[in-house]
Amino acid sequence: MTDHPDGEQQPAEGQPDQPQSPYGPPPTQPYAQPYGQGTPPPYGQPYGQPTQPYSQPYGQQPPQPYGQPYGQPGYPQPGYPGYQGYAAPARPSDGGAQASLIVGIVALGLGVLACGIGFVGSPVAWFLGASAKRRIDASGGALGGRESAQVGFVLGIIGTVLLVLGIIALVVVVTVIGLSVDSFDSYDGGSGTAA
Repeated sequence: MTDHPDGEQQPAEGQPDQPQSPYGPPPTQPYAQPYGQGTPPPYGQPYGQPTQPYSQPYGQQPPQPYGQPYGQPGYPQPGYPGYQGYAAPARPSDGGAQASLIVGIVALGLGVLACGIGFVGSPVAWFLGASAKRRIDASGGALGGRESAQVGFVLGIIGTVLLVLGIIALVVVVTVIGLSVDSFDSYDGGSGTAA
């Protein structure tokens, strides 16, 4: 500091009047571009710095996904097109399994709706389901469809039991009707009218 002739102290040459800002001198034209010209920097980017799309600050690498060792690429999110995931490839299904399921459903449906006629197909569903289960078990996991074969097998058993019960009921009804008709004929035959 130097003394001024008026008795005031003045800063020495080269020394600033105010403490220097650590951010540098203020701009001479704070609004250098007229309105509507040029593009403002993106959100969060200070004025005067170049904009680089998708760049990491200070030369950092992008963060790794959780569970990924450093330097290994991440994997896309599941559910996006082209992403197969980790599921095992689908096993081919045994044709007899699907056939037993379809025959079992149709046989029970027709058996209920068509007064028992459809139950005739139930032993076929039982046989198809049992043979499909044997083939699937013997394949060692190469064939799928055991659930369908099991359902067709069970539907075949249910329909066959209902078929047998229906046949027994039909035999009983026919026998009762036959016996009542015979007793009616023998009753008329003993009236004693002469010819």
